[in-house]
Amino acid sequence: MKKRMLAWLRLMRLFPTLTWVGVTTFVGVSIAAKHSSWASLDYWAVFLVLNSGIVCHGLLAHSANDYVDWNTGTDRNSPGLFSGGSRVIPEGYLAFDSMWNGMGVASLLGLILMALLYLRIGSQALLGGAIAVFAALFYSLPPLMLAYHPVVAEWLAVVPALVACGWLANVSASGGQPLEAGDWLPMFITALVLVGHLMFHHLSDIEADLTATPPKFTTPAYFAALKWDPRYVPASYWLLVVALSIFTRMYVLGIACTIATAISLSVNLSHRRLLAQIDQVLLLGISVAIIIEILY
Repeated sequence: MKKRMLAWLRLMRLFPTLTWVGVTTFVGVSIAAKHSSWASLDYWAVFLVLNSGIVCHGLLAHSANDYVDWNTGTDRNSPGLFSGGSRVIPEGYLAFDSMWNGMGVASLLGLILMALLYLRIGSQALLGGAIAVFAALFYSLPPLMLAYHPVVAEWLAVVPALVACGWLANVSASGGQPLEAGDWLPMFITALVLVGHLMFHHLSDIEADLTATPPKFTTPAYFAALKWDPRYVPASYWLLVVALSIFTRMYVLGIACTIATAISLSVNLSHRRLLAQIDQVLLLGISVAIIIEILY
């Protein structure tokens, strides 16, 4: 039982999950605090949003992702260092079909959390939950399998889900107060920063993704298939953030993404173990930069 529980925790990939969900939630909450005060926020509602995000991203999305990617073969061929799924299926910790159990449990937990949040803030909880569930499931599952198509995965699943998480954290913390027009930009920029990390994350799995059936055309893999340099993909997202950071005077984040861009363009794609290590360091670095920027 203990080994099985640890396997499910491993499936959730807690470091990237907690980082992505935690940073995005923190941005939304911080924006709410700037309009009132930290003491006036509804932390119980924020707690529900945070846990909903962890369940949706960590258990629902990753169960669906591991199921589909094992079925298509990309996880079978992946080096499995920091990317390439949680490795619970190839290493025998969980059965292939048990991913459906993960999706079922995540759906039940998500419904309970969203019901509690609905009682707290109303219909905005349902809208945020619907966006998150759509992204978590159809990023991987048929018929859409958005992750298997370049560009659309980021813009139809990842960016909307991240912005929705920040927005839901904001309205939950503030007791349902609507956002001002300028409040959306920091949440959108945060989403772009994390999408840049996701694109970097895909770099070490390009060969495995292209040999999948059907091929998993992440945007970096699609660039590689066209004989373009896939390192330009994460660099492009981070350069966009640099441009936006100048406009919004978010200079700490701009500097962090400039460094991330330089690293992205200089990495050796054949050194996969080093690539995985850089992947983790970059995620930590850009997350700290986001937190510093939104606080100050």
